Amino acid sequence: MYMQNNNNRIAKNTFYLYIRLVVTTIIGLYTSRVVLKVLGIDDFGLYNVVGGVISMLAALGSTMSIASFRFMSIELGRNNIEELKQVFNSSIIIHFFLAIILLILAETLGLWFIANKIVVPEGRLTSVLWAYQFSILTCIVMIISAPYNNCLLVHEKMNAYALFSMLEAILKLIIVFLLGIGGIDKLIEYSFLIFCVQLFMRVLYGFYCSKNFIETKFSWQYNQLQLKKMLSFTGWNFISILANIGYTEGLNILLNIFFGPAVNAARAITVQVESKIALFGRNIQEAINPQIMKSYGANNLKYMNQLITNSSRYSFFLLYVIAFPLFILTDKILFYWLETVPEHTTIFVRLIIFAVIINALQNPLITATNAIGKIKIYNIVLGLTLIGIIPIAYICLKLGAKAYIVFIIQIIFMIITLIIRVYFMVYLINFSVKLYIKQVLLSIFSILIISIPMYIFLELLPQESFIDFFIKGIFSFLLAILSIYFIGLNNDERIFIKSKITRKSNERTH
Repeated sequence: MYMQNNNNRIAKNTFYLYIRLVVTTIIGLYTSRVVLKVLGIDDFGLYNVVGGVISMLAALGSTMSIASFRFMSIELGRNNIEELKQVFNSSIIIHFFLAIILLILAETLGLWFIANKIVVPEGRLTSVLWAYQFSILTCIVMIISAPYNNCLLVHEKMNAYALFSMLEAILKLIIVFLLGIGGIDKLIEYSFLIFCVQLFMRVLYGFYCSKNFIETKFSWQYNQLQLKKMLSFTGWNFISILANIGYTEGLNILLNIFFGPAVNAARAITVQVESKIALFGRNIQEAINPQIMKSYGANNLKYMNQLITNSSRYSFFLLYVIAFPLFILTDKILFYWLETVPEHTTIFVRLIIFAVIINALQNPLITATNAIGKIKIYNIVLGLTLIGIIPIAYICLKLGAKAYIVFIIQIIFMIITLIIRVYFMVYLINFSVKLYIKQVLLSIFSILIISIPMYIFLELLPQESFIDFFIKGIFSFLLAILSIYFIGLNNDERIFIKSKITRKSNERTH
């Protein structure tokens, strides 16, 4: 009964998160289009450059948010309310000081970079500096809000989390239509209004949490030992984040050196596609993450292993129904989206699909390792492995390899890191590799093998008109669904789906 209740909760939370994904994606894409039109290309680009500088400085804040989520989930899993209160207080204190550190870095190093290194059109520097200041304030509010946001995730209130996310997306759309009304510089006004939206959401999250979760009554009481553990966890996790930033930006620089900015444009588009695809697998992972953390806190390792295995399979399934049609229709989708498609973009996108799938398999293992908390050697090994992408890519490019080789190298290294993560899970909780291979890898491999003849069949279909494109998309989507149902799912899962469909059908009949 306990596992059934948890599975039902995971299913409901996944549904809420997918509603959130669809709504925020549609609103976000439309908002980006309107913002580009209202601000103009130059101001839109300047705002994104300014935001990029702040995002790099805020990397440590995202690491601390992972620590906050981990420690809160563990104590909630142990049903230790007093410790949970102290963890929340420690999280608030640490995020507060992180916000101060960000402010100092942003007003010194970041400000120098904006004023001296960014190419700004004549007469726009003052507007850029104002936009930069509001971006700093926005980021500070986001950092301070992180413990409250995590409370919703830890308590698995995904309905409220989804609702707040959709409200934030709607507010960001509304403010675009307010630009220029007061006669203020649009770049400054947009930056200010984005800050106002973030501040409003911070108040809303705080109000909701204070009404629903007892641990969010902040006080300056904290456990010094707990505080040290959280800071240590953050520090070691930061190694992996730096490694990810390092190889991502390093590959950009290498492509620029060897092929010029046109290939960088193709990679930038590919990264956008990557982030959108990854969201489909990440949603179910966000629904399962609290359960993985809590099961470890409750010392229920059997259920934890089951969650790791199931979330790996289901993340792949949800990704596959999107990734397979995208792989088939890459050329046409890029054409309809961009009209002018940079060279190399098609092969880049097709390769990045495989990288996203491997990442989806790694996410449950990352969550589980974070739950256990023994991450020192783990992050050092992974960090050194990921940084190895850069020298290998440089050597290959120096020897005359094509630009897409960097994605192939990235995929190979991701497979290596997947093996490393599985090995650490075996070491930490006696994770069953045999079961993982049987239930996850063989299932995925079987679907990928059957994808080859399906791909050949679909390539034979005409694709000249938009109608051809639409029919081909429907075919590829249905084939993906059928291959998951008949090959990916086990007999019990198929019976469960049939019973759900039958029940819904009977309810509508009566």
